[in-house]
Amino acid sequence: MLYNRQASVLIISIWVLAILAILGTGLARAVSSEISWIGYLEKRMLSLNLAKSAVRQAILEREKDLTPEYDSIYELQSERKRELGRGKFIYSITDEESKININTATPEILIALLNITPEIAEDIYKSEFKPFSLIEEILLVEGTNPEEFSLFKDFATVYTEGKVNINTASAEALEALGLDEELAEIIERFRKGNDAEIATEDDRIFESVGFILSELQEFTILSVEHSQQIISLLSKNLLTVKSQNLCLNIQTEIDNKANKTFSIVLKQEEEEMKVARWEER
Repeated sequence: MLYNRQASVLIISIWVLAILAILGTGLARAVSSEISWIGYLEKRMLSLNLAKSAVRQAILEREKDLTPEYDSIYELQSERKRELGRGKFIYSITDEESKININTATPEILIALLNITPEIAEDIYKSEFKPFSLIEEILLVEGTNPEEFSLFKDFATVYTEGKVNINTASAEALEALGLDEELAEIIERFRKGNDAEIATEDDRIFESVGFILSELQEFTILSVEHSQQIISLLSKNLLTVKSQNLCLNIQTEIDNKANKTFSIVLKQEEEEMKVARWEER
């Protein structure tokens, strides 16, 4: 009887230990999950604050701009970095004025930029969804598709007044406006400066819309046709040398590890810049 009693106690003890082990494992997993979740929230909050700091720095930089009359690729795309405690942000700027505004573009410009049929261009031009608040909304127009959108999305915008910054515009945007390939290439060579590299300190800059044609003529011999193309864009008020809408491309790091990235559009409104779009990845 004593032996049976001891065996029963042993079995019960084993069961109790097993139950406690199971409960302990479950509790440990719950605590670990809770700690991981808290850690995620903490890093997300830190990343968010880093992005806000980058935005404040960018706005302050614009307020102190020594050349407010014009903007260049070198000025905007130069990488900025700053460490703040455990975190760090790195950002560069993309000029929205380097792109074509799909809300104001004519069907002819849409055809050249989007590589679409005249019928689809006309549908976009007259779309009931305009003005688009995001470039992705162009996909609401029948006949457009994600594959085509991926080809032109980097050259399109919805934030500008329709003018394109000749200092920062891509060849694709310049050609969509009506310049031929040769003239777009001349403008790119002009901007690269003597080292033939874009976004370097010796870049040439158009400092005023009124001197675009004369500076190109001084740089190289322009044909009559090329001169007429520039004059046409100037007469339509489609060119500028200044950027009013900027996209901040921000990478955040926490504890020396890459964290979230942000794409934030800043829009000039009266005398201050405001956030027009905030995208977190």
